Amino acid sequence: MPDPERVAETQAAKDGKQGAVKIAYCIDTDGKPQGLRVVEPLEPEFDALALETVGAWRFEPATRDGAAVEDCTDVRIELRPAAE
Repeated sequence: MPDPERVAETQAAKDGKQGAVKIAYCIDTDGKPQGLRVVEPLEPEFDALALETVGAWRFEPATRDGAAVEDCTDVRIELRPAAE
């Protein structure tokens, strides 16, 4: 999940906003997320942090008949500032 301190630094968080962003992406045969896109936006700053977070993830690629294959999915990223 995004670093709560980075979330807290956004203007959206300073304005009291929080919530979730839904990101769709595919995991390539090397385990890297590709084709990231926001499918349920929240605030532009939060959307960017969610994309950055998912883009940094690494996965074990899906396999079919023993060979790595691309697989697509989505995830909801919760964006909440650090508790004070």
